[in-house]
Amino acid sequence: MKTPYIDDDLEALAEQARRFATKRVAPGFQSATARACSIAA
Repeated sequence: MKTPYIDDDLEALAEQARRFATKRVAPGFQSATARACSIAA
């Protein structure tokens, strides 16, 4: 379900954040980042 508060630019930013977290963030924090991103989406 898409909310009116999340536009295409914000979705693109979230996707870039996910990619960055997957590649750069320590493994112990990846699951927390994924949860934060899914809450935002």
